[in-house]
Amino acid sequence: MGSSSAMGFGKTSLIPYIFHDKRSDSLNVYSNEELRLGCVDVIFGKMENSCSYVAFDVHGTMNTLNEDLITAIQHYCSVQVLCVTENDLHRNEFLTLTLNYSVDTRAKPTIVLIFDSNYNNKNYTSTKIVQDFQKQFPREQWPYLAFMAAPILKTIVPDSSFNNARRAQRLRQSFLECFHQLQASIEEQPPCESIFAIQAYYLATKSGTNVCPPPSYNITILSQLHVLFSDLNDKTQNLRLTTPVSYLDESILKCEKELSAQWHESSENIRAQLERFKQEYEKIHQIPQYTDFFISLLTNRPYVELLITEKYLEQWRAQFEPMLLEKMTFAKNEAMTHLSRIKQFEEQIQYDIEQKNEAELENVVNQVQLMKNEYKTHEKLIHDVEHQLANIDLTIGLFCDEILAVYDHYPKLFDINNLSVQLAQKFSELMYKGFAFHILRGRPLRCHSKLLQESLRHIQQSTKKTPLVLTVIGEQSSAKSSLLNSTFGCNFRVSAGRCTIGMYLSIVQWRDNTIVIFDTEGLLSLEESGSIFDNQMVSMAMLSSHIVLINHKGEFSSNLEHLVGMSFYAKLQIRSPLRPKLLFILRDQSDTLSTGIFFRQLSKFKENLYNNSKFLKSSIDDELEINDQNVVLLPNAFSCDTNPSLGIEQTWRNRTFPMKIVEFRKMIYESLTNVNLQVYTDIPHLYQKIVCNWNAIDKLGPNLLACKTLYELSVMNEMRDIANEIIVDCANKVIQEGRQHIDHVLANTASANQLDSDTDHYTEQFNTALQRTHQKLTDNAIIEFHSKTERTCFPLELKHKVEKMIEPPITYTQVMLRDEFGERLQKARRDARICSAQQRLLDAVQSDFDRNTNLPIEELKIRVETVYTVEVEACSQIVRPEYETPEQIMGKILRFYNTTVQSKTANTRHESIYNLLPLFEVHQFQKSCQRFDGTWECMVKREPQETRTGNRLFRALKKIFLGNPPDEYVEELWQCLHDEVWWWFCNPYNIYKNKKLLSSIFLELLPQLRIDINKLISERFQSSSDARLIGHMIDFIENLLNTDVIKRNRLYLAFPAFVSDMSLIALKILIDEAVKIEQQRQKLELEKAQNDLANWKETINMQIQSMQDSFEQGKNMAAIVAEEIFQKVGRVLLGKILHDVTADIVKNQFINHDAIQRQAYQESIVQADGEKILKYVLDINRFFLELSLREINTSLVTIIHKHMLNAEQMIFSVIKKANDTVQENVYDNLRLVADSIEQSIRTTPLFVGTADKKFVLKTIISLPIKNIDNFKRGFKTILLQTSNIRERITILTQNVKKDALAGCKIRLSRRLGCQSCCPGCGAKCSRSEPHDDELFQPWHECHCQPGRCKCRKSQRVLVSSHETSYHLAQAFHGTRYYRSNTPALVLCYQGWKTCAMVLSDNEEVFPLQKYYHLNHPEWYNNLNVQSHNGTACNETIPPADQRRAWMVVRRVLLRHYKRNNMVDNDHYDSKLYPTVNALPDDYEPKWNDTELN
Repeated sequence: MGSSSAMGFGKTSLIPYIFHDKRSDSLNVYSNEELRLGCVDVIFGKMENSCSYVAFDVHGTMNTLNEDLITAIQHYCSVQVLCVTENDLHRNEFLTLTLNYSVDTRAKPTIVLIFDSNYNNKNYTSTKIVQDFQKQFPREQWPYLAFMAAPILKTIVPDSSFNNARRAQRLRQSFLECFHQLQASIEEQPPCESIFAIQAYYLATKSGTNVCPPPSYNITILSQLHVLFSDLNDKTQNLRLTTPVSYLDESILKCEKELSAQWHESSENIRAQLERFKQEYEKIHQIPQYTDFFISLLTNRPYVELLITEKYLEQWRAQFEPMLLEKMTFAKNEAMTHLSRIKQFEEQIQYDIEQKNEAELENVVNQVQLMKNEYKTHEKLIHDVEHQLANIDLTIGLFCDEILAVYDHYPKLFDINNLSVQLAQKFSELMYKGFAFHILRGRPLRCHSKLLQESLRHIQQSTKKTPLVLTVIGEQSSAKSSLLNSTFGCNFRVSAGRCTIGMYLSIVQWRDNTIVIFDTEGLLSLEESGSIFDNQMVSMAMLSSHIVLINHKGEFSSNLEHLVGMSFYAKLQIRSPLRPKLLFILRDQSDTLSTGIFFRQLSKFKENLYNNSKFLKSSIDDELEINDQNVVLLPNAFSCDTNPSLGIEQTWRNRTFPMKIVEFRKMIYESLTNVNLQVYTDIPHLYQKIVCNWNAIDKLGPNLLACKTLYELSVMNEMRDIANEIIVDCANKVIQEGRQHIDHVLANTASANQLDSDTDHYTEQFNTALQRTHQKLTDNAIIEFHSKTERTCFPLELKHKVEKMIEPPITYTQVMLRDEFGERLQKARRDARICSAQQRLLDAVQSDFDRNTNLPIEELKIRVETVYTVEVEACSQIVRPEYETPEQIMGKILRFYNTTVQSKTANTRHESIYNLLPLFEVHQFQKSCQRFDGTWECMVKREPQETRTGNRLFRALKKIFLGNPPDEYVEELWQCLHDEVWWWFCNPYNIYKNKKLLSSIFLELLPQLRIDINKLISERFQSSSDARLIGHMIDFIENLLNTDVIKRNRLYLAFPAFVSDMSLIALKILIDEAVKIEQQRQKLELEKAQNDLANWKETINMQIQSMQDSFEQGKNMAAIVAEEIFQKVGRVLLGKILHDVTADIVKNQFINHDAIQRQAYQESIVQADGEKILKYVLDINRFFLELSLREINTSLVTIIHKHMLNAEQMIFSVIKKANDTVQENVYDNLRLVADSIEQSIRTTPLFVGTADKKFVLKTIISLPIKNIDNFKRGFKTILLQTSNIRERITILTQNVKKDALAGCKIRLSRRLGCQSCCPGCGAKCSRSEPHDDELFQPWHECHCQPGRCKCRKSQRVLVSSHETSYHLAQAFHGTRYYRSNTPALVLCYQGWKTCAMVLSDNEEVFPLQKYYHLNHPEWYNNLNVQSHNGTACNETIPPADQRRAWMVVRRVLLRHYKRNNMVDNDHYDSKLYPTVNALPDDYEPKWNDTELN
């Protein structure tokens, strides 16, 4: 401020001499002086010592208009500069009045600046005029005054640069000396915390009298903030204290992800930590203190208090940030130095390997290891500092994230006063004021928030037009947020380093369009090095955006190329209807007009993407729009140079940047005019899609995006194919030798006591043998892998990665064998313990009798009952623990599932199911299943039975009582499941379509999936250690995805989410059924053991009861022996029958997959047998089994007849042998008699040469025979058993037939091959199982001139191929023509190169060859061959036999596929489709696989 005499002398022009960051161009010095008179400008400046000041520049002088305002400012200022002239020396009014206004102002540090007209005279030093002012204001009375002289800047004429620089240096030095003189006093001044303090003082001054207002003014919000944050610092756990719900939520999610990544390892520490976090999380039942404060701040306080809070938190962070950022910079520089040296050493290693310089190689390898260790140390330091920075990064946005987390955790807390609605409204208002929505937040990143979803509903769209999406991606610290702020007027957070965490959303309006803008976290940061974060973030942008801005400093780089390439791969697997435009913004360009070189760079960039992605069999142009002209060159937003007048370096905004920004904005708007607008319905729908996209990326990313580049992906797949072939061979050898070890070890087990005591010994013996086998075969596998990957095109680092993949699958084969050994050992122990219990029952009775032979019979019976009760309870305790618990079964099945998926994921096949299947850790799986707690009941409620009853009355009554699907039930289903499966559907507003699709999934697809899995379990489940079940289950899921319902509605489904939940449901069904079977086995085993003990008790009691009567004693023993003979003969005969049946099945040339398929097609389609056609179409696997049973039926009946024919004679001869033995012996003890019977029966022809030669009479105890002759007469009654022998043989034959049929089915099902069905027509694969992989040529589209192709074709890859020669018209499988919905009466390979596959209104693939190539490569080779050589390959209609078959069963199938909207043709050409006796629409086939004929 200056006196009236100093007006117009250039007070404002002095500011650049005080603050080094201010230039004259930015100051208000050229406007009308009269208008400026008395005005006060506010300037934010910084001095060379980094001290920041808020400067109030008073134009003119103090007058009646501004006196009170200046007084208020003066009261709170730290230092004041008063400008005077020589005239003020004599009048002295201005300084006296200004300095003496109050005691406070008299003590203010003040610089008195004297404008000296002779300042520029080189012979004049201004000393006298300064001294004259100092005499008037002596230092003793005015200790806080400093004096200096300055030129009258407005009168300075242009001078030499030397004189200008000299004057500037002198003037700046004077200011520095004055500030240095007053520095101590300046620092003692109380800081002005807010402009509102000045405002309050001003208002008090205006309304007061001569009394001075209070010296200070307290702002309530500041006091509250001080209470909350004053005790926090960089050492306290700030996040845990201030945002406990977010902190615990992130900790839980982090632990779950670690468990998921380490599912194959023991992670007890992580599990314990997870449980602690969960317990702490569940204890939060009220809104935390800090969250409650910020909720009140948002809903009840004025907006300005929010701004004060933001500033307060910024100042709080400033206490700690500089030191941490300095430490971070040091750690990053050191890490980059070490990383650069590691790369140099690795290149040297590659060179030494090629030159075979082993001595130098060892030295370099050691140096690399040292460098890597040091790099890891610095990397750890970076993560530690990053954690510390996050710990102090308390912002308004962080507490808004905490509010979202608290709402998700406990939404009922927000029911009071409609708090959730208020918050949603406030969040939307904050977005308009510059606070962006935090869409991806936290670490690990998460997306979904119910409150955020509600907030977005309050966003007003300008019109009903669908929103447009723009996303910016780029390297860390490349000014992405600043670019969006400059271009669209947003207010994304900006700062040095990483300021954006995850992804933020803001919305702008352009004309009648709503543009949603996403600001993303920086890429290629050292904090996230080694992770898949960069690939995930770029993939998220590509999946969700209409335009992707790729912000980059400098020229195009290979890093950008790799990231775009991997996002292209992810986009192929996670389908998105968007084809985003890529716009490259190259920053800090010195010449923004030289675009030609960058256009050429972009062309090369695109060419490299083409070449690197050829192996993916898809064109990059189909997924991404990369125009050669889509390059924008932007200069630096700031210019930096030495100010010639001041002689100091200054930075300022240049004028070119904003003009380029305007051009850039126009370019974006033009690009948005022709994008696909029909992707997002509105902003809430957009948010739902964003959530689905992130969930897919988050789940599938660890496997799908693990490679850094497309080249690495292609090489990894090639090497992994080599490794998988080796792994399969090695695993088979491990299984073969491992089972030999199992048989060898268990063969040495003996008694129950030995099994109980030596279990650890047997386990150790087996494990040692298995480990030797495993190590030997694994070493051989790695040696074989090295020999097959010696080519130089395989980088050493990638070879090491793939090599690490070899051992885990083999190790899990070892785990499977250990489980199998454990199960068999447990069974042996269980059987031995049960036998031991039975033996103890006998021994106890025998012991009591031996001790006192005169015990009364009733007393003996009482003791038998006592021992029996004890042994029954012991038996229960023995049986139950020996079976697998549900948790063990779940763990094993999930382990084999994860191993299978991990070994086949990240392959190059387009939309491979293995690329979409997530991994499941046990706890994560259980948590996911809880989402479907109410779903399982809905799924089973309307599940169709395998065979419907033919009773129409019963079906009518069922319809009356159960309702009529799909009306009432569909509505009930929708209400029940909508909240759990909404992410399956792309458009939440198309409720009619979604209901219809949901009903098809739950009424048709999932019941069929359950039936398939139930059959699989019932026919093939022996134990949870059978990993083959997982392969079959995944085949069933793939069959479900290939159904017409799913293919036609692909665009309506969020496919990754849908596939993920289908795998979850399939695993749940598989595990539940396995648990049921195991529990049923346990129940039956326990019942059998208890029944056996009860029978033994009765047998013993009968022996005791008859002890006094030798005749009865012999008669009783005869009954026991006869019963044992019948049972043992039945078991021996059944074993012989199954042995002969198995041999016949193996020898039978007609019981193989190909022959049965040929026979099935002939008897059904060719012979036009309606019932068999339906069996062939609706359940081909069961039909194959039925035909196989029929084929083996005669042989089986013959074998049974052969073995049972002489059963009567055999049993009679054994009985006679037993009687002869008793009549000849002279033993007077029952046990001795029993021993002689056992020995004699074992010599009979029936038991000689059988696998089970032992005939044992275990239940006979050692009791005396008082009268041997009477005993013999009594035993002779055994011959009377022959009177009902035929009746017993009939019962025995029926039981043998039943057991033989069940055993035969199991053996046949293993011979009927692969479960996979053709995705086009449902024909079953005719290959036996397992079948080898075949080489497959990836799809190649050439745009070269015919005969002049120069394109490099992709290398062939191995695919698990299927084949059949019996493809059907697709209508049999439910496929219909597009739009007309009439049956597709055409084979799946007809029109191979001329027809298209229509998937939806907006999607079709032409030709069919390409569709099957991209979507079903495992069937492509077969269909391609059939298109040239197959039946009717050159026709457009199916063969005559299929046309006739269709006419026979069309009514039934049309009714069956009615839910798919299939309708019949209006008429059929009688020349092609003959008139036949068609089956009625309610006809149901009768199966013949339940009994022998």
